[in-house]
Amino acid sequence: MTPRAVITFDLFGTLVIPRLSIRELYSQISGVKLNSDFDDRFREHFKELERLYPNTGKDSIGYDRWWGTLVRETVGVDEKTANKMIAFFETEDAWKPVAHAREMIRNLSKIGDVGIISNMDSRAHALLQNLQLGPFSAGVFLSYETGFMKPDTRAFEGVKEKNGPHLRYFHVGDDYDKDIAPAIKLGWTAIYINENAHDVRPINYYEVKGLDEVEQKITSLLNQ
Repeated sequence: MTPRAVITFDLFGTLVIPRLSIRELYSQISGVKLNSDFDDRFREHFKELERLYPNTGKDSIGYDRWWGTLVRETVGVDEKTANKMIAFFETEDAWKPVAHAREMIRNLSKIGDVGIISNMDSRAHALLQNLQLGPFSAGVFLSYETGFMKPDTRAFEGVKEKNGPHLRYFHVGDDYDKDIAPAIKLGWTAIYINENAHDVRPINYYEVKGLDEVEQKITSLLNQ
């Protein structure tokens, strides 16, 4: 019999992606024409806010003010428009599931419990519902709610506390440092989504070229 598994996924970049570039989406909802220098400006302000108020302001200004500050400083809009833009990113108008994501989650739910581990605030719950992604019976673990951001292994440990110790744990993500390295450290089976993946297995983890290969990889590993 195939052993029961707990299979967690990173969210952004792994299961969901923006429908357009962030610059195009910000411009669309704000009505402000944004040039290519927006991308660098956005990254700089994002890093500075994360330095000043880690984890999107969890223990300080809160995620609404955190994102509102980022939007106002990078786009130059008033508070009302900034709030509208923040709400927009909870919807299916801003994000879409990666191809095969819905079907894969449903299929994997037949052989184990699927969950999410994401460096994101509480808006992710509404987004998952709006995109009709699930079920996530292993739980949705958001850094804003747990207090721990990947790559901190404590961001992962809550999953095991909820689901129990005597199971096989998988984690799937597209960021080696934030997803794969901590999963390896905890002894989980790590699957790295890397479009430049090789056919051979790297040390301590597996590589696939896309989300469409994940279900087959996990099924084959469980049947070994």
